[in-house]
Amino acid sequence: MTSPSSEHEWGLCVDCRFWQIEPKAIPTHQTAGLCVHQALRSFRLRVTGNSGCQEFQRGTTARREGSSLKPPPIADRGPAEGGAQEVP
Repeated sequence: MTSPSSEHEWGLCVDCRFWQIEPKAIPTHQTAGLCVHQALRSFRLRVTGNSGCQEFQRGTTARREGSSLKPPPIADRGPAEGGAQEVP
């Protein structure tokens, strides 16, 4: 889903590489996790797979212990920087 006025793609967290969940969690629309996008991670956004935004980047769900905690730990690095373990 793209907007003609934006260069960013809007999409659901369940399909985004910046959505981080527990290592053994099953990624569904109801699963809660953490957004680790560089511009958003300091907010410690707890989002479900059914959440979405325009910073979406399709990719493998990031995995890290503590992603379901309330509040979640501050992510020092995102998946692109080697901070989250990606599990196939």
